[in-house]
Amino acid sequence: SPPPPQPLQPSPTFPHDLPASHLSMELLARPSSPPAAPAADLDACPPHLKPSTWRNYLKGHELFKEFCEQNQRNVDDEILLWTCIPDGFQNRTRKEPCEDVIVTFFSWIKSRVSSDSSFLSTTTFQLVVNWSQTTLTTILEHKHEGYIKSLNVVQDIIRNLKSIAAEKRRENPEDMHVVHATVTIKDLIQMSARLLCTEIGIPRSDPQSCLSNLMMFQARLDILFTHLSGARGEVSRQVTLAGLAVLDAHNIGGQYTRIASLGFATTRGKTNQSGQPHWYHVLPHFNPLLCPVAATGMLLLFRRRCEGERAMKHLDFTDGASLVGKPLLRQADDAGKHMTTTVQSDCFHATFSAVNLKQNSVTHSGRHMAQQQQFFKNVPPDQICMSVGYKQGVVNPVQSRHYLNVPIIQAMLAVAGGDPKHPELYAPPHLQVPVPDALVELAWPGLVANAARAAEALRSAPTSAAAKKDLLFQASGVAAAVKYCVSTALAVAAASGLDEDNVVDEPVLQRFHDNRLFVNMKDVFATPEFQAFSRQVRQEQVAYSTRQRFAAGGAGVPELEPLLQRLLATMERL
Repeated sequence: SPPPPQPLQPSPTFPHDLPASHLSMELLARPSSPPAAPAADLDACPPHLKPSTWRNYLKGHELFKEFCEQNQRNVDDEILLWTCIPDGFQNRTRKEPCEDVIVTFFSWIKSRVSSDSSFLSTTTFQLVVNWSQTTLTTILEHKHEGYIKSLNVVQDIIRNLKSIAAEKRRENPEDMHVVHATVTIKDLIQMSARLLCTEIGIPRSDPQSCLSNLMMFQARLDILFTHLSGARGEVSRQVTLAGLAVLDAHNIGGQYTRIASLGFATTRGKTNQSGQPHWYHVLPHFNPLLCPVAATGMLLLFRRRCEGERAMKHLDFTDGASLVGKPLLRQADDAGKHMTTTVQSDCFHATFSAVNLKQNSVTHSGRHMAQQQQFFKNVPPDQICMSVGYKQGVVNPVQSRHYLNVPIIQAMLAVAGGDPKHPELYAPPHLQVPVPDALVELAWPGLVANAARAAEALRSAPTSAAAKKDLLFQASGVAAAVKYCVSTALAVAAASGLDEDNVVDEPVLQRFHDNRLFVNMKDVFATPEFQAFSRQVRQEQVAYSTRQRFAAGGAGVPELEPLLQRLLATMERL
């Protein structure tokens, strides 16, 4: 068959400098304008655009169609303008803007807004500003004299539109206190606990349905990760098993207690245009109910033990290539596909509604909470920017540093319940007792041996290039991360929950005894090894609570005697 026709490349000269016949051929070769579609129709949304951005494009398309009809513009002008939209439509070739159409279009908007203040909504105004900024950038790139003259005209129109929009906001003020509707630690505990109560269920937007057990475990991890890392909602949706890593933070915890951070990596996102790994790190939270590391382990255990997911049952941690492409947050009906934006939003809204939380942007609330906690504990602003990966200006200046697999210690400690100024004192009581490998093996048969083989394969690789070629770094790192998550999940199951004041509450297994995962793991929890481990964990929690009350001036505390005995025994060993 003959090869498909190749689209014509943009001419080095501008359209009004070309002969009429040449211009007509070039316009015919360009893709036709997108058909009009209702704003709610997201099926045609290109994969590189967010649904909210696509809705704005559809609204802008209707606005420009109205302009063309009133000014008797033809479809060629419409093509020329729409090819200037940021990111463009799928399979569109970016062409030069048509000078007279752009200036006339913005002038038309200015006249309509001046005569009717309700004509231009806030959303449409923002879209127009985006159009104009892209157009101005294109004009400056070409540096053509004719366009430079039009540049001042368009800039004046934009300034006028901004002033009109500012007056509209002053006349119709919004709720300025909405910024204070942030999620607190108490709210986060309530959401985490509610998502473990699978016998209750959480209503979705459809009153006849509720979140499945899988979605509740995924929503719990999603909410804890975003609220304790400051990551955007799009980050958690894109994480794969290959993007998990554990990193020992040697300056966190005491001499006998080491706390490791769990890393989540993605290769795309709002501020990641280069495709390099973009790392977000979290620490095990001081409160077992808020631990994102344990939430990751519980989700993986649920997918393996309760869902019977084949991909989880047959994971080979010695083969790094087999871990690529397996999403951490999956679709309910397809384990090989990432959770969609709509489902993620439904999960967040359902969880927030279940605990009667009013939020304007639920998937972005974690970014607000994490930064607020970090500021409250005097974390330096530059570390906050590095931690949450802020985009500053056109090019993100912290990207190159943020790609490094280096956790931001002070920022992580601030949201994990620790003291950023004293990382060596961070020691969650439920993590002071080492989790026996025998318990990990009972919960996930073959995990310990598989992780050991992956680490040995990396050590025995002849060269670094050979290890990189076979993805042995990835295999070993993911194996260690999964083992760490499962171990932390067992420690949380053996512990008691804490309230917002870090006071010991009801044991986790007792409070959430109907949880499907905990019911499935009764064979593990009933073993003498787990019972002994659980007693040690709770003793550590009681000892910590006793120390807190004693430090606050309490006297005659009944739990003080075993604590003193333990301290004396430690001193004798030293």
